[in-house]
Amino acid sequence: MMDYTRASKLFLKGFLGFLILTALLAIFSILTDSFGKTQAKILGTSSIISAASILAMACAAFLERKRIPWLGFSGIAAAVIAAVLSIAAIWIEIQDRDFMRVIMTFVVAAVGMAHAFLLVLPKLDSNQEWVQKASSTVIGTLCTLIIILIWGDFNSEWYARILGVLGILTGLVTLAVPLMMRLRKENHGTLRTLSLTEREDGLFTDSTGTVYRVTEES
Repeated sequence: MMDYTRASKLFLKGFLGFLILTALLAIFSILTDSFGKTQAKILGTSSIISAASILAMACAAFLERKRIPWLGFSGIAAAVIAAVLSIAAIWIEIQDRDFMRVIMTFVVAAVGMAHAFLLVLPKLDSNQEWVQKASSTVIGTLCTLIIILIWGDFNSEWYARILGVLGILTGLVTLAVPLMMRLRKENHGTLRTLSLTEREDGLFTDSTGTVYRVTEES
């Protein structure tokens, strides 16, 4: 069986190394005497890799939880493909409309999956988990409609209104999840672990010497 945690860590280490390299090149370009087209391309490349790394890390965190591993790898793949195609468009100066649509499709998919993954990672109470399911549905629907709009090239007032409503709902669930995490902590308080040692007389003591009487409940 594949070790998903190890695979994701190796991938992110490679991504981090490439990110450091591009960052150094970008710094070198800024410090040179003249700032021209090549330097601008290097800065653009560095920014794209930084953004892709953030998205990939969100997907890797989801992957480590082993919640549908193939979906986590799909998010990482979307981020990598979006970055590679964007960098190619910058350096080769591709202006083909369909090629740009492909790039935008992978960008939307990568951002959408990373966003949805981050919202399902926190542990909520069982009566609050519906918000996380709703967030995945809303974000998935919004991204799908955006991709359809990218390729459909049409103008519809109702379509724009639907996108607006889904955008508002996405913002709502994005704020709701951390708020519910806070409520969960306030309701349950801080959990502590108590280690006890049994004595010969049947009583128990902790590390401070406090004595406890332990009874078993059915």
